[in-house]
Amino acid sequence: MSATNPQSNPVAILGERRRALYAEAEALAAAVDKRPVAALTAADQIPVNEAWGRVKEIERQMIGLVATTPEGIAAQAEILRDFVSVSEYEPLLEQIIAGLRRLAAGGAT
Repeated sequence: MSATNPQSNPVAILGERRRALYAEAEALAAAVDKRPVAALTAADQIPVNEAWGRVKEIERQMIGLVATTPEGIAAQAEILRDFVSVSEYEPLLEQIIAGLRRLAAGGAT
């Protein structure tokens, strides 16, 4: 990530937080998915739902902001990528994110 003043780049900061929460939610969901269906209870799903709720809250905050840096735009594009992961457009979003990350790192296009 480029040396941007964190106070002037709230979308990128939220994006970092979202990535961490997303990884946590995926790990919790994977742990529940590994359990036999017969052994699962409604209570087993509560931590997973809460974790996804935290991800959604960060996403709502990010949607309400205008990204003005490559890092911030890439972070917002990651939200889109996660929703089109079964779409033919996923490779396009991956390329956009990669290009923005390269710009943020100071590399040429």
